[in-house]
Amino acid sequence: MRIGIYGGTFDPIHLGHMCAAQYAAELLHLDRLYLIPAGLPPHKHLADSTPAPEHRLHMTELAADALSRTECPVEVWGEELRQEGKSYTVNTLRAFRERYPEEELWLLMGTDMFLTLHQWREPGRILELAGVCAFGRTEADGEAVFAPQREFLRKTYQGARIATITVPGLADVSSTRLRELLARGEGRDFLPEAVYGYILREKLYGTHADLKRLGLDEL
Repeated sequence: MRIGIYGGTFDPIHLGHMCAAQYAAELLHLDRLYLIPAGLPPHKHLADSTPAPEHRLHMTELAADALSRTECPVEVWGEELRQEGKSYTVNTLRAFRERYPEEELWLLMGTDMFLTLHQWREPGRILELAGVCAFGRTEADGEAVFAPQREFLRKTYQGARIATITVPGLADVSSTRLRELLARGEGRDFLPEAVYGYILREKLYGTHADLKRLGLDEL
């Protein structure tokens, strides 16, 4: 069985994340995909507007439910949110290897994470535990960007399994930009409907919709 592992702050999780995960799942022929909202990511600071962990977890669960309508079942692994201290990928992969000792693991990530993978904690161990599939968020994230890092990792860490892909037609928005749009009452086109509804209901990211006076389209 092939298992995909896709982690991120998911602050909030949006259609770009979901389309990339679905595309990678199809190309890798994954049998199961896990979405993992990060607790305290070591590589960046959480925004001041970041909701409480339970909100990020629930939004990820809503996105997973939408993705599970495809052929590959999607589940959410919330353990990083319950751990103290920073969330290191190598520790999460160790936990997955204990749970799935015989299965083939694939770690999914975007371009920025892929280009800095050698600077993570125990990169060699990461590449022993799982293959890495990196996907471009824009058409510019193509072979010219991926090739140097891919070859460096393969030469540095013998036996590393690495796949790089560019996802066509991917929603080109960052979570940072999306948070700005939401605070202005925009951004719904970049979110799955259930996640957008949850954001409005919980008044996350500076949203302040009057839920008693929504139009038919918004409902």
